[in-house]
Amino acid sequence: MNLIAKIILENRREGIPEDLIKREENVAEYFKLRPRKIVVITGFRRVGKSYLCFQSMEKLDMDKVAYINFEDERLEGIRDIPQLLTSAIYEIKPEYLFLDEIQKVRKWSLWLRRFYDREKNRIQIVVTGSSSKLSSREIPTELRGRNLVLHLFPLSFGDFLSFKGKKIDIEAIEFSERERGNALALLKEYVQYGSMPEIINYSPRKKAETLREYLSLVVARDIIERYKIRKPESVNALIKLLLNSQRITYSKLLNSMKSIGFSIGKETILSYIEKIKSSYFFFEIPSIKPTVKELLRGERKVIIIDNGFINFFSLRFSESIGRLMENLVGVRLIERSMNNPFFDVFFWKDHQQREVDFVLKEGSEVKQLIQVCYDPSDLETKDRELKALVKASNQLNCKNLLVITWDHEAKEEFKGKKIRLMPLWKWLLVKNRT
Repeated sequence: MNLIAKIILENRREGIPEDLIKREENVAEYFKLRPRKIVVITGFRRVGKSYLCFQSMEKLDMDKVAYINFEDERLEGIRDIPQLLTSAIYEIKPEYLFLDEIQKVRKWSLWLRRFYDREKNRIQIVVTGSSSKLSSREIPTELRGRNLVLHLFPLSFGDFLSFKGKKIDIEAIEFSERERGNALALLKEYVQYGSMPEIINYSPRKKAETLREYLSLVVARDIIERYKIRKPESVNALIKLLLNSQRITYSKLLNSMKSIGFSIGKETILSYIEKIKSSYFFFEIPSIKPTVKELLRGERKVIIIDNGFINFFSLRFSESIGRLMENLVGVRLIERSMNNPFFDVFFWKDHQQREVDFVLKEGSEVKQLIQVCYDPSDLETKDRELKALVKASNQLNCKNLLVITWDHEAKEEFKGKKIRLMPLWKWLLVKNRT
């Protein structure tokens, strides 16, 4: 019996972790599809990909399951893993095969295609990876048409509440003051400290220490080592700029890097940006423009994968609840867009600098415009936000207008437009947000 077979049997004996808490995502529903597809779970490090595999194993006969994590240190330096894995599978004969962090295996996609084509009627395959190279947009050519991709993000607010053992009833007509206070306290923790699964119940200091370790690991392994970057200090400087930016253009990033002493070209900046994005650490939301040329040259909104990174490691936004609210809404919308090929997210800005935070499109149709406003009781701020909504509504021909607030709910009419104001906690818990 080879090493991989021994590890699989060891994992089978250990079974599912006792501290498993179910998330809203359901991988097992894909197992019913025929013909079978390879289920690919991908996302940022430590968002819970392994635990989602365990969750899908919960109702399976473990004697029919083979699970292996390729970050197991016993596999370091072994070059013939595909051959060992094939031998182990034929020896153990599982019906469900879970391959965790598969991007660690050399030429994994070539092996996976051959194995899937040969065994797809007998074995359900689930793979995970921390790189966007496993995404539906960048999946290796040989797997096209053979896989379904689930992009896993940090915990939703509903999952966060489950991890806390709490519940908020969004159908309740009225909250008592105590219930409202408890709900807002949970929301504040979620918004300020983020929702990486491991750290939910840590102290703020321990959260910061752990997030720093995550970031160091992502930079070292998923960016610098993976792409063999010779000047890692440039990548670290760029990440700091991104953490402290709400909007970017590539030319401004280039000038900022030069101003802090990094002699770097535009092509290198673009290359580094793509590599950081491939780790899922940050995302870009473009402004909605009428031509592709304008779209490529335009400003981009910076969205960081988890608010904890902004709160602990940025210089400008650590005290800005509005910035954190906007980033969180952006994360949830990007999650939706990455798991729905017909859904796109933009922001809108006109020549008078009026801005709408999020423009949601399905196909060619603009479905909804969203502003994020912490306190609409500030009349000057509210007037500015609603005027921008109305202007964009007229220009983009969209009547579905929403303002996400901290804790204010209302329906208003402004300049002939109907606008809904919704608390952030409710928006986060509503399944169909448009």
